[in-house]
Parts: sequence; C-alpha cells; structure tokens
Amino acid sequence: MFLLIQSLASLFILQGLGQSIQPPAIPLAVRSPYLQAYLPNPSTVTSGNSFQKWPKFWTNHNLGWAGLLRVDGALYSWLGAPLLSNNISLNPATYIGCQITPSRSILSFTAGKMAINITFLSPIEPEDLVLQSFPFTYIFLEASSTDQNSHSLQVYQDISGEWLSDNVEDDIQWNTSTSNGIIYHQAQRSLLKLMTEVNNIAEDGVVYHVTNAGASATYETGQDTLVRSGFLNNSKLANVQDTFYRKIEDRWPVLALSHDLGIISSTSSPVVWGIGLVRNGDIDDTTTAGRQTRHPYFLTKYSDVPTAMSNFMNDASNALQRAIVLDSRIISDANQISPNYADLVSLASRQVVAGMEITVGSDSNGQLNKSDILIFMKDIGNSRRTNPVDILYAAFPAILFLNASWAGYLLQPLLQFESSELYKNDISAAGLGDAFPSAIGNTDPALDLAIETTGDMLIMVWAHAIFSGDKSLLSLYYPTLKRWTATLVSDQPLTPNGYLTADKLKSPNMTNLAIKGILAIRSMAEISRAVGEPDDYRYYSSTASSLVSQWQNLAGSSGHLTSTYEDSNSWGMIYNLYPDKLLGFNLVDNNTYSKQTSWYSDAASTAKPFGLPFDSNAESIAKTHWTLFTAATATDSKTRDFLVSMAHAAASNLNNYAVFPTTYNTSDGSIIGGASSPAQGAMYSLLALK
Repeated sequence: MFLLIQSLASLFILQGLGQSIQPPAIPLAVRSPYLQAYLPNPSTVTSGNSFQKWPKFWTNHNLGWAGLLRVDGALYSWLGAPLLSNNISLNPATYIGCQITPSRSILSFTAGKMAINITFLSPIEPEDLVLQSFPFTYIFLEASSTDQNSHSLQVYQDISGEWLSDNVEDDIQWNTSTSNGIIYHQAQRSLLKLMTEVNNIAEDGVVYHVTNAGASATYETGQDTLVRSGFLNNSKLANVQDTFYRKIEDRWPVLALSHDLGIISSTSSPVVWGIGLVRNGDIDDTTTAGRQTRHPYFLTKYSDVPTAMSNFMNDASNALQRAIVLDSRIISDANQISPNYADLVSLASRQVVAGMEITVGSDSNGQLNKSDILIFMKDIGNSRRTNPVDILYAAFPAILFLNASWAGYLLQPLLQFESSELYKNDISAAGLGDAFPSAIGNTDPALDLAIETTGDMLIMVWAHAIFSGDKSLLSLYYPTLKRWTATLVSDQPLTPNGYLTADKLKSPNMTNLAIKGILAIRSMAEISRAVGEPDDYRYYSSTASSLVSQWQNLAGSSGHLTSTYEDSNSWGMIYNLYPDKLLGFNLVDNNTYSKQTSWYSDAASTAKPFGLPFDSNAESIAKTHWTLFTAATATDSKTRDFLVSMAHAAASNLNNYAVFPTTYNTSDGSIIGGASSPAQGAMYSLLALK
C-alpha cells in the first residue's frame, strides 16, 4: 500500500508541477540501442481512449508484448492487441491518462471496479555504471478499489520472439528457470549472428522476461492464443514449457508470467516484472592489438545474467525510489524555465541514455579489466555510425548534466583511435565507422567536414574537463589536440569555403560553422593553459579573439547574424554560439546576442505551425536539437520560451506517429529524420548552463 500511495503522490506532484506532454510515441522500455519499446498514443491510433495496438521498436517494427487482467472474473487487456481463442471476449481497460518523467511512463486505467496504475521504469543511474549498464527495464503494476470493496484480481504479461529479430521467419528457442527467488524466461535466435543487426534490431540478443517467484506466480510458454486464453479461463498459468522450438511467426510462441493476487482492495506492494535484452559482446572494437570484443560493464560485478537479474528484482523498490528522486529534481529544475521545457527534458532523457553501450575491456589474460571503461553511442534514427561526433556534440548537455564522467568515456574511444598508429590524419574524423555495433574506425575522414568535426571534438574535450574536474584527457592527448588545432587554424575558420556542416550545408562563409571553429580554438587555449603550456595559451587565445572580432563584423553587418556573410536575405539559428555560453568564454559581445535575440523574436510572428527552420537554406526543415541550443543563447525569456514551444509543438504532434525525432517539417511536423536519436540530449541545453 505504501508504494501505491508513494507512486500516486509522486504522480500528483508531477501534475502540480505542470508536466503534461502527450507524445505520439509513449516510451515504455528504453534502455539500450536494441532494447527500445514505444506505445502509440491512443489519440493517434484509436477512438475511445483504448490501446488497440502493439508496442513498437523505434523503427515501427511490432513487438509482441501483451498485458491482461481478470477483475471479478471479467476479462481486460491493458497492453497490446492480443489474439485469443474464439470463445473468449476481451475488453480493453479504460485508459485514463499518462504521465512522462525522465525515467518513467506512468499509465492509468480502470478495469471493472479497480483502478490500475502501471509504471514503466527504464532506470537512469548516474551514480552507478553497473546498474546503468544492465539493459533491463521494470514494469510495476499497482491496483486499488474504486468502490472501497475488495475484488478478485489476476494479472498477466507476455512477450514474443519479435524482440529478437526483424524477420518473423527466424527460428528461436527458449527456456524457463527458477532460481534465487525469481522465475524467468529467456529466448534467442536459434542461430545467433554475432555483432550483427538487421533493420537496427540485434541478431545476437537474448531476451529475458522475469518476475518474483512465490505462491501467486505462475508461468507458461507456448502458442499465444492458447497461453493467453488459458490464463483468462483459469486465472493462472499452467507452469509448463512448450519445447517445440520454431519460427517466431509459427503459432507465435510467447513467454508468459502471471500473478493471482486474490481478493484485495489494493495491492500492498506492486507486482513487478522485468524485461531485458542482453548481448554478451556489446562492441567489436578496433585497436592497435587487433579487434577486441568489449562486454557490458555489469559483468564486472556479476558472473552471469541470472545473478544480476536476481539483484535487479530485489532492488526494484529502491530503484523506483531513486527514480522518483532523480525525476523530481530534474523536473523541478526544468520547471524553473517553463513547463514546456520540463516536458522536453522528460521526453528526451531515456532517449539519450539508451543510445549508449557502457563497456569493459579485457586484460592480457582475458579477464575483464574493471578500469578499462569505454562508452559507445549509436547514431540511432539516422545511420549506423559509431560515436558520431555531431550527435555526441548535440547530446553533450544531457551527459554533462547527468554525469560528466560519462562524457570522458564517450570521447576516449575516438581519442584513442585517432592518436594511434592506425590513424594518419591531422583532423578529427566524424566517428568510428558506420557499422555499429562494430567500432571499425575511420581512417579516411571527409576533409570537407574538418572544421565541423575538429571543432566539435575540441569543444567537447574542454567541456568534459571543466564539468567533471578530470583533466587527464588533456595531457594524455595534448599532442593530438594541438595537431588538430594547427590544421583548424590553417583552414581559416573565419572564411570556411568548401567546407560542410553536419547538416549537409555547404554555402561559402557560413556564420555557424565559422563561430564553431573560433570557439574550438578558444577551447584549445584553455586546454593549453590547463596542461601548463602558456605560450600555446596566449597564441590560441589571441587568435580566437582576433577572429571573433572580425566574425561579428562580417556576420552581423545587416543588424542580425546572417547564415552567410553579407547576404542580408540569409538567416539561421546560430546554435554554435551555445558553447560560448556553456563554457563561460563570453567571447561574443552581449550586443550581438541581444540583436540576434530580437531577430528571433521578430521572426516568430511569421513562423509556420511547427516553428522556424534551422537555416534559410532549408526553409521547410526544423531541428529540435539546434533549436534548443539556440534557445539557450537567447537574452530574454519570452524569446527563449518561444523557441522551446516550437520544439514542444513537434514533440507532441499527435498527427504523425514518430519517436521524438530531431528533424521535422515546419508546416505539418512530419518526421524527416532522427527518430529516437540520442541527439535529443540537447534538450538539456538550458539545464547544463545552471
């Protein structure tokens, strides 16, 4: 009863804070690049406030995940569109509403005379790499009577093999075990394809479905219609296993777990399920010693998944409490800016963290080396790039806010490879290749991206140092950073002709690209001072100061910052000013910021329904990540809040089903790219300034 009151109280507090976003895709299980499940908002798919659709992977691939209830013998569904035997009639539970916090989605229903509260928790554990690297998510079900009387209640959940492959003709196998106080199913493809994904779904994953053992718990594996109908007819499962392994779509085998709660007026503690998807080899990394398979970091503490799973279930109550504390702190801080901003931060949080694999390497004896920590990010929603520099740059505000040490673990793979004998270039590459989960390295970086990628890296390396207090990367990689900066200066960043931005713009003299290069040189000045190189500091500092003075005259000659110099008809969101604020340089004068803010304010009056484009060269395209970077540079709250509201309108656009995309059409909000992208860490841009 305590946890139910606690969760409902938390829900009430969040409502009081004004947290209210209703996105087209509700995050349910969002924990890693390959464990992602979203539920189409009922307003986008059905009438009558009921869920009649399956949860989906971010690519729109269906994930078999069904939830059922029996209340006083009446039969209800609370998740999915489950098929049943012909003689069974099933009603959807009545959907009341949904609250989204940084780590939780809390769905409320009524079924008969019971109010049902279901919390989908994808933990964000900033203080514990072991917990953060364990790719499991919680489902808490709580119930209370709506008429103060007691009622019979049985609850059920199952998952299918669709979590394991994009191809439902693939063969799978499964097993059920009971140990250490838990019951769990596990399933995998019969033929694992290591380090392989098809349509963004891992071909080497093992999916787990777990709950606490006890007198109320029963399990079953078998054909979907038979298992579900058996529960609804008998109020429990048969505790039997189907041992006829087969294709995912062949009589749709499901892994089911249920609890008979008896006759109750409320749950004294939640029913808890867990779903996880584990790959024992997370990343195939390229090193000077050859290819190395890197493993999930949680294995430094636990010898196997069942042991870790047992701890995960035992820790459920504490994990929920930690989530409530973290969510409340983030939402409270974000609400000081605006309720719309709190919504965006809440929707983005799981998305950015789930884009990462936290890994550990092995020593010369093949033993896991606990101190060898590297994090790899996937360019979800756009490509299969590994540690894509432009996406890291956009995601950095969230990473710095949650735990700045993670920023170092993300930068280290890039710095290691590009400082090794495997890499012969004097610029930073755009990532570690385009074959995630392999980090194959990029030995032939695009020269026209040199200012973009080198600028991003120098800015991020300094940001990590000042936010984390850890300056070890500066001295370790100073020769590489200095070599990159020499190339950057020689590339004449003030007049970047022939260079490309991450957004594929290639106009001459682009204002945004130029200021990124200048701020990168200023970052290198601070790096030089930090490592005790005063001559380098003075040179880079004076170079940046000289360049920015010229930049302000060239870019601001028409009264606002143009997209390209001296073209008064060009304009854009000058989002690359953000590092000047984030890093406290104040290199650009206040008058420039004020004039640009006024221009954004004037432009608002003619903005399309979903806001301003990111650049006049792409007049129908808006980008949420650059919009929020820009909002953090605004000098008045009205303009800032307008920019935030643009991103909020797109994020809550129920006319187009999409998983919070970065890039969308300004007229109708339709997705252009970046679904489920970790670049949405840019939503933290304002919080990171605090």
